[in-house]
Amino acid sequence: MTKLELLYAERAKKFDEICALVARELGCGELSTMNGEGRNRVEDEAEQYVEQWEETVKTRGMRPNTPARCNAAGHNPGMAISAAVFLPPCEAP
Repeated sequence: MTKLELLYAERAKKFDEICALVARELGCGELSTMNGEGRNRVEDEAEQYVEQWEETVKTRGMRPNTPARCNAAGHNPGMAISAAVFLPPCEAP
């Protein structure tokens, strides 16, 4: 594997971790057991967290300051996202 391929693999792994945290915080259960629509919702929310973190870093030159942004940045990887405060719970299947 090339260095670039390794970096992409690390990025994908980190995004999967963020998605798993978002799914649990939303009360959706485990990401691996979710259907396509629910999984898409979780991935969309996780992408928004990553984009918010990137915007903060680019425009303000600041370090991440929320659990989601910290996880997206690789800081405090064990910390859960407090997404439930910002997002409605998942609907029951």
